[in-house]
Amino acid sequence: MAGASAGAVIVLLREPGGRRDVLIRNLDVVIDGHRAGKVRRGRTAQFPVSPGPHRISVQVPQSSAVIEVNAQSGEVINLVCRYVGHWDPPGPDVIDDEPAMQLRRA
Repeated sequence: MAGASAGAVIVLLREPGGRRDVLIRNLDVVIDGHRAGKVRRGRTAQFPVSPGPHRISVQVPQSSAVIEVNAQSGEVINLVCRYVGHWDPPGPDVIDDEPAMQLRRA
């Protein structure tokens, strides 16, 4: 990135999730395969990126979610993530179509 004005910023809000969310202090944020930082429950984190395509994921050991964005120079990309949690493996009596981790544009 040539300078702060030439780049873009990913702003990631972590919404409070389900009851298991309180057990997870931080979600790891990975941008283009490199650990960029963490985001705490109910907090916002900012990550500067260069213009162009980027792959952003939020992760805990049990789950992850991915979104791809194409950042423009000077753009602020607002994302929202939420950990709902599913630590019990699904069995024949468990029907759960909701992913444990959610990541979307705001």
